[in-house]
Amino acid sequence: MYVKILAGLLIVSLPAVVVGGTVWAILAWALVGWAKWLVAFGGLVVGTLLSFALYWVLWPRPSFDESDDDSGH
Repeated sequence: MYVKILAGLLIVSLPAVVVGGTVWAILAWALVGWAKWLVAFGGLVVGTLLSFALYWVLWPRPSFDESDDDSGH
């Protein structure tokens, strides 16, 4: 149970930091035009991929065991 809570917090907080850093970069560097959209899209993509990667690595999955076959064969 604690692993799911920790994984959920990391899955939410780390991409939020990436997106927040992207917003900070856009505002602090006073980006305009295509540069603003490029940084914004890049931050969104990186945050999304980070979220998927953390979910894939950290979220506990049940192990596959062939002895639990319910098909009756």
